[in-house]
Amino acid sequence: MQSSDELGTVFEVEATRYDAGTPTRVTLEVPTEVPLTIVANDLEIATLLCTPTDLKPMALGFLFSAGLIRNAAEVRDCDVDPMRWVVRCVLARTPDLALLDKRVYTTGCGKGVMYANVVELADRRPLESDVTVTPAQLVALADGLQGASPLYRRTRGVHTAALSVAGAMPQRWFDDVGRHNAVDKAIGHGLARFTEFGRCVLVSSGRTSSEIMQKARRAGIPVCASRSVPTRAGARFGLCVRAAKKSRGCGSNVSAQLGTPRCCASPLSSESMAW
Repeated sequence: MQSSDELGTVFEVEATRYDAGTPTRVTLEVPTEVPLTIVANDLEIATLLCTPTDLKPMALGFLFSAGLIRNAAEVRDCDVDPMRWVVRCVLARTPDLALLDKRVYTTGCGKGVMYANVVELADRRPLESDVTVTPAQLVALADGLQGASPLYRRTRGVHTAALSVAGAMPQRWFDDVGRHNAVDKAIGHGLARFTEFGRCVLVSSGRTSSEIMQKARRAGIPVCASRSVPTRAGARFGLCVRAAKKSRGCGSNVSAQLGTPRCCASPLSSESMAW
């Protein structure tokens, strides 16, 4: 079978760059985007616009986050067709057709989709955890995130996500044009390797909106850390940490958001704040 990366992750385009009003012809690298259809037991689940890498982990993470599987063992087989951009999965249980009738379309990044009963269940089920991460660990994760993606440095057009176990630096980072897809790739990768989600921090470059928190809640991930800000709806779900390494040597900034604090309170700069 051909590699899902065969199309390539970047595409060159000719453009005109203006510098002080002077035009210059340049060649830019932009990220590749493909429409990937996920099929489970011959049922078309969703078509997602995504970066053509790590497609099996993304499909696994999407099916899990959507509540269509409970663990990786329920996926009997998974095959990627890079010619038609289809992932065909054989599941132990056929997805509930009633679940597929009611979808919630998420904000931005290609309009991702979640299923309504997962949203409702996540809203009702508290997540208890005694996991604690330090501000120093969060800043280190923010630094690691900033330098983790060669694809971002080439294109400035993708999001990156990863799972940190107990604040340690992730071994794998996942890129995608959609922040939801990047998170699904990280969760799917962890699911396939039986990662203990209850000890993890979900690290992401995108804003932490409610649907990202729902994915984390579904997996049992107690802390979400991002270089961006949470939305109001995302904040109400629990603890969300914004970690940023400030530029030009101005110090570090860690902000904790709601919930029982799992980020040890220790100010890193005079500009640190809590929403």
